[in-house]
Amino acid sequence: MILSRAFIAAAKIDDLSEIERLFVTGARDIRETEARLAVADASFFEANRIRTREQIYQVAEEIGRARA
Repeated sequence: MILSRAFIAAAKIDDLSEIERLFVTGARDIRETEARLAVADASFFEANRIRTREQIYQVAEEIGRARA
């Protein structure tokens, strides 16, 4: 899993209460993910590594086909 460091496009939102809501929700989601990962065992991370690697190869193949 890759967490984005930017979960609010504040420049595109005019309502400050909406920015606050998105920030609070996003920060809560990140904390929940961190708590879940803190207790995950090694097999979880190995499976994630394998899935990530497969997806990277798939994207690279698609880019290669698009350039051909």
